[in-house]
Amino acid sequence: MGAIEHTPGLSVKAFIKRITATPAEELLELMLGETLAERHALPRLRAAIGGAPAAIDDFIAAAEAEVDGKWLRRLMSLPPSEVRARLGRLLREGYARVYAAREAEVTPLLEQDVAARARTAGTLSSGALIERATGGFVIAPDAGYAGVVLAPTYFFRPYNLITAYRGVRVFIYPIETSPGADTPPPELVRYYKALGDETRLRLLRLLAGREMYLQELARALGVSHVTVLHHLALLRAAHLVQVVERETLKYYRLRTDRISDPAARWLEFTERQPEG
Repeated sequence: MGAIEHTPGLSVKAFIKRITATPAEELLELMLGETLAERHALPRLRAAIGGAPAAIDDFIAAAEAEVDGKWLRRLMSLPPSEVRARLGRLLREGYARVYAAREAEVTPLLEQDVAARARTAGTLSSGALIERATGGFVIAPDAGYAGVVLAPTYFFRPYNLITAYRGVRVFIYPIETSPGADTPPPELVRYYKALGDETRLRLLRLLAGREMYLQELARALGVSHVTVLHHLALLRAAHLVQVVERETLKYYRLRTDRISDPAARWLEFTERQPEG
């Protein structure tokens, strides 16, 4: 967000060029500023960039609980110029290997999704629009965000990429594409795959009692919060849980309103006549 704040509409190549031309320390601050639990802790990040181990420890202690501290430490141990160089290589290779070959195909799909969201924006509340686009993220009134940005993605489906910039929450949400007549609906496949795992079934049982935040769920299951995050992402993508952001915590709750949907979609698919 910070790299395109004043110049929206950059091409991918122009965006990569701008990233690699950004001063290394400034780029690190843009990358990591929103990992902090509180914005007033930003001086800790600035002190940690190229700083002593004690400053890095202080920064990690101020980070959000869901951020992997080991990942942060590895990143902060690198010289800022090396981080910028690695990021530039990653972006260039990702574009060449994944995006470039399908850019002409995918761009119209993204544009169609944006147009469809714009048409429904006048008929839905902002909360309903966010929840529908992201498939389950709810912004509580006390979350304290200055605004929300919704941006579609094709290649990261069915996951949301979530970040923030200067108090604005950013959701890069997955678009839905129409399956062929003989192809099961993607949300139906995600639903049954999500249920086919013991840990995820235990998570659903816990959430049937009450909404819980990440650390509570990790303690209850006796696993790491990274493991729980992985399973919760799959459950959210399957529309089985909602994520409610309140202040500095994300609470997860069971979506009882969607339980009957897969049965109807299953019947609709099985009754569809095969092509040919």
